[in-house]
Amino acid sequence: MKIKIGRKELKGKLPMLKKVAGSKASLSILTHSLLEVKDDGIFIIATNLETGMCIKLRNVEVHEKGQVVLDHAMLLKIATNVNSEYLEVETGDDCAHVHAGTYKAKMPINFTPEDFPKMPDMPEDCMKPILKSEFLEAVGKVMHALPSDAYYANVRFNGVYVGKDVVAMDGHRMAVVRKDFGLGNILVPKDFMDNLQWLEDEEGDEIKVTVNKGTIVFECGDIILFGRLIEGEYPDYESIVSDETTKTVVFERRELARTIKMLKAVGSFSRIVIEFGDGDMGSVNIRSFDNSGVGTNEIPVTYIGNESLAIAFNGKYLLDMLNVGNGKEEFVVKMSDNRSVVIVEEEDAVFCIMPMSL
Repeated sequence: MKIKIGRKELKGKLPMLKKVAGSKASLSILTHSLLEVKDDGIFIIATNLETGMCIKLRNVEVHEKGQVVLDHAMLLKIATNVNSEYLEVETGDDCAHVHAGTYKAKMPINFTPEDFPKMPDMPEDCMKPILKSEFLEAVGKVMHALPSDAYYANVRFNGVYVGKDVVAMDGHRMAVVRKDFGLGNILVPKDFMDNLQWLEDEEGDEIKVTVNKGTIVFECGDIILFGRLIEGEYPDYESIVSDETTKTVVFERRELARTIKMLKAVGSFSRIVIEFGDGDMGSVNIRSFDNSGVGTNEIPVTYIGNESLAIAFNGKYLLDMLNVGNGKEEFVVKMSDNRSVVIVEEEDAVFCIMPMSL
């Protein structure tokens, strides 16, 4: 194989592949990328066996076709530090010769292309187009509700459910977007969804999607993102959303968000206590406290309820809901007591959060 690759393009694409592959590879071959010359261009592929990415390189010249598996961290260091416009790569028996201006290097070839994990099949007649902006917006509204720990005990919580709705939950909170993209009923891992960010700047308004034999493939512009789906039945989220409530509170969105951020300065995000009085108009007292200090603030609200109430939330969870909502000034919260689920309903989305013990 003998090719010439634009250095700036390679420098821009390799970090994407490195993020997909991860920093803690279970197999040494997963710290490498497959560079492949086909009839329709040059492609570079990386995977961690659960999620993978294939990128088509545009600024290239092909002198001789072929394949080679190279260490992507080593290749990225070369592309980052040399100042030549192009990198020339030519494979030998046991190494790849890299030339960039006056710079020359030999990169070891430790694996054959046959050793590298294969990409899933992508039958063209099974590719379903979906609107990129709508899908990325829906996923963006629910991702905050996934567990921060990628290896959460309940594996079903480690992914986003895509069916008649788009849903994520972690046992303490939940986000639902009322949008059906026609992909069946699938559970897509968090790791895969995290890498959707790379599709945002790709050309085209659509993503082509294939779901086949427990795998999912997204194609947009020059990027193909593929991964394994999570097996199993998703929890009955509708039973949570349908819980009846007896109290309604209308906050000013910006004022509530500002208060939570202020309280974090001297208290803690971990517990925000909101105290309501009787009546249908007035204000609430919001406080946070921990070993480092105490903060309080009073803000106006409309409270429709028949009794006083004190309720505690994880401040970060509450702020996440405020940030991904529809942005309207009114933030309407529905609840029954300080032990039951709290629900926020918007035009096309529902957000739920469980209170904390006082």
